[in-house]
Amino acid sequence: MVGWITLLLMQEFNFADNLHIWDTLLSDPDGPQETQLRVCCAMLILIRRRLLAGDITSNLKLLQNYPPTNISHLLYVANKLRNLG
Repeated sequence: MVGWITLLLMQEFNFADNLHIWDTLLSDPDGPQETQLRVCCAMLILIRRRLLAGDITSNLKLLQNYPPTNISHLLYVANKLRNLG
């Protein structure tokens, strides 16, 4: 997860998806850091069942090789997290 933050999610998604994420990060009034943390939390939420069912080894592999996901849905979940706070 540290790599998600330090590399701004560049390794997890393709270039077009990263542009969508970065557009959201840079345009959010809360600032890019807050938004990036919400996106990372949304990523965990979207794979929570697999994380809860897995052991430490499989979970680390899963986190290091994040599965393909619908970026629009990911950003929707991240935005819902904003509304909780």
